[in-house]
Amino acid sequence: MDAEQEVSIHSNEPDLIPKVIEFIHSATYQEKGALLQKYPELLGQEADNIFGQIELVWKSRGDEAARRSIHNWREFLQRVAASDFEVTVLEDVVNQVFVELPLDSTANNYLARLTDLHPELLRERADEAVRSVKARLTAKDGEDSVVAEVMDAIQQAIRQQRNKQDVLRQAREKMQNQNKKKWSVSDILG
Repeated sequence: MDAEQEVSIHSNEPDLIPKVIEFIHSATYQEKGALLQKYPELLGQEADNIFGQIELVWKSRGDEAARRSIHNWREFLQRVAASDFEVTVLEDVVNQVFVELPLDSTANNYLARLTDLHPELLRERADEAVRSVKARLTAKDGEDSVVAEVMDAIQQAIRQQRNKQDVLRQAREKMQNQNKKKWSVSDILG
């Protein structure tokens, strides 16, 4: 089947089809978030039906990578509809960042590097995202699973890193305030 061959996509809302295609082609979460604000109908059932048809097109062409990509964005939009955009993005970051998390003495350094790369993990709502990922991953295995223990450890490590960042921020602020202070002779001589 030729890649340029046209396919039929049917919808009760034909104006929604180019919006779905624009969403698929958008490159960043920021672009996708802007499109969802502009076109909230992308979170509806009709958009999901369009995604399903596009997924089937790629499946029929035997392109598993393209089919999987469409499936992942379809699932992403379903999670946004059930929760919200920010938490869904944070869930994806948690999934990406903590897959194969090293469980050795370098874990704290690893987490410091990760939170430097993904400062959004230091937001309060990251806890909510970790809980959500944990719930989804433990749905099959139950709360006593190893996955649950790992996710709890990840959440605790993120909280510790957040606390360290808060302490450093407060220390910097105090130093800046001290640098602005004018010293008197009595302050210097004690």
